[in-house]
Amino acid sequence: ADALADLGDAAENVRSQAAVALGRAELGTGRRAFSVAALALAMVSVGFGPRRRSVRYRIRFVRREPARGIGFAIQSRRMDEQQHPPQAIFHSQTKEECSERALVLAAIGIRFEIRRDALDYVLLVAMHDAEQAVAELDSYRRENREKPHPVAVFPHLSTGWSGVYGYVAVVLLVDILEDRGALGVQWFTTGKTHAESILSGQWWRAVTALTLHADSAHLVANIVVGALFGLFAGQLLGSGVAWASILAAGAMGNLLNAWIQPAQHTSIGASTAVFAALGVVASYAWDRRRNLHTPLLARWAPLVGGAVLLCYLGAGGARTDVVAHLAGFCCGALLGVLYSRLGHRALLSARLQFAAGAVAVAVIVIAWALAITMGRAPPG
Repeated sequence: ADALADLGDAAENVRSQAAVALGRAELGTGRRAFSVAALALAMVSVGFGPRRRSVRYRIRFVRREPARGIGFAIQSRRMDEQQHPPQAIFHSQTKEECSERALVLAAIGIRFEIRRDALDYVLLVAMHDAEQAVAELDSYRRENREKPHPVAVFPHLSTGWSGVYGYVAVVLLVDILEDRGALGVQWFTTGKTHAESILSGQWWRAVTALTLHADSAHLVANIVVGALFGLFAGQLLGSGVAWASILAAGAMGNLLNAWIQPAQHTSIGASTAVFAALGVVASYAWDRRRNLHTPLLARWAPLVGGAVLLCYLGAGGARTDVVAHLAGFCCGALLGVLYSRLGHRALLSARLQFAAGAVAVAVIVIAWALAITMGRAPPG
């Protein structure tokens, strides 16, 4: 009989341990082996994510009930908002940071909930537990201050795909119009960059040349690479602001190239804008890390990676305009730093994104209208 009773006790403990691992029950048996195993499982689950790091956890053992001994409970049940209105005590851009602090609260028996708002993850507790929870998290932060770590600093403002679709549509449309000789216009002649013509006042060539391509291979390469870099920029800055900035930096790159190159220098292609997009992304990621406790290599990795891609993709081939690519990258990098200093919250407005995208389209239309109506063949 005693053996059967012991076996029943052991089975009951196993069931309790499984329930804790699922977050649906509490451990209170007093068996320390099961308690340690449940804690290890919770710590491992918090460690899953894009960033792995070592964190020292401070767990308090609290007395549950006199008859049940000493144990701990991990509580993750949804709070009753009618009886206990929730209060936010911690915000983070990653769920892992909220989960890490939730484990501290679970160790002392405070119920919690993690939710997602427009930009951040939020750790909530009942209002009557808020003061104690804040004190515990402050204590946890002080004890782990020797191990500072960065948070995710690149919240996505959009999926980025709308800007990519617009980019592809524009370059394909101009290519079709040029191929068919629409409107009786010599599109290459009126739209390509020509250093002397640009410096004499035909600024629109810096824009129109971005939409022209020499052949299908040139067109496809710029569509694929430009869509990739533009997608990243659109996710970081919002599609409207990102593509307006890419267009502006590409045009500035062509203007700078015209000032540097000989008077008879000509070029076409979206590649100047493509590398402007790369510059925006690389410098934005680099500058956002300036105040974080990151290793030197991680701090400079975005700019180094951008420079490597610029050299690999933008410096080969006999017809490659290396100066234009470099100018576009540098102009884009300046804009990337500017947006980083402004902060992503300045770009949250849907009206701003729509207006920026509309301005980009309008600039292209106006530039081609001027090229067709006022443009003339460059000398020579």
